[in-house]
Amino acid sequence: MHDISDLQDNALKLDRIIAEFHKQSDRFNIQIMRFFLNIAARHDRGGATEKELRIPIGILRTTAIRYRQFLGEGGPDGEPGLGLIRVEPDPREPRRYIFRLTKEGLDFADLLLRHFNADGAESPDAVDAKNGLTRRSA
Repeated sequence: MHDISDLQDNALKLDRIIAEFHKQSDRFNIQIMRFFLNIAARHDRGGATEKELRIPIGILRTTAIRYRQFLGEGGPDGEPGLGLIRVEPDPREPRRYIFRLTKEGLDFADLLLRHFNADGAESPDAVDAKNGLTRRSA
């Protein structure tokens, strides 16, 4: 059995992390968040291949390309990317690409990690008060 305060604390940490993604762009969805987090998780190991990113998340190659454009340098339609990742040819296999974080991506991943490691998430009442909301009585 879990202590309800642990659940509350972790749920609010997760909420703050999701909010940070949405501060970057309101186009972030759960799959793109997972795509970014999987790149971040493999960054210190030299990056991740497209296949290492696609298979665990369950997305198609065409979807991975859209996510690459969104998180990286943008797409052919002129839509700017977020500049959080870079993609380079794999030196061991030229037909394959390696996904890595940019300086901005590392900074963003560090911000997410600070939220994750923060002690004592704010209570729902404190969050509501900060946002000018009052809690309804049951």
